[in-house]
Amino acid sequence: MVAVEYGKFNDDPTVKELGYRKGTGRRPWVRLTEDLIYTTSTGYTITVPAGFESDKASVPWFFWRLCPADSDANAAAYVHDYLYRETKCSKVLADAIFLDAMMALDVEPWRRKLMYKAVAYFGGGAFRKCRKEQKE
Repeated sequence: MVAVEYGKFNDDPTVKELGYRKGTGRRPWVRLTEDLIYTTSTGYTITVPAGFESDKASVPWFFWRLCPADSDANAAAYVHDYLYRETKCSKVLADAIFLDAMMALDVEPWRRKLMYKAVAYFGGGAFRKCRKEQKE
């Protein structure tokens, strides 16, 4: 049997709870208080800087029973949000890194597949919005 190598995080993320933001639905926001470093399974390192703000996993509230906003996938969601909003990374690559990070966090296979498919199929609007904001 071949051993599968997953990416790895430097540590658990440390965050400050910011509460809810007007116009963002029922998702609570957080701010990283320390850098979050993720090294992908291919050896690429991503540093999400302290001060970065995220709404955790952007799951509509009516799906929270399946994929809660507060979950073991949060660190992967911070990396994914950062790649969408602050880098020139392609959507396909950002989504693949999100999946890689969820595997590193040992998120249950059915849930990581569901979350990955959600961003792959329905994340286009958020990605385009982020790119538009980068240009402004």
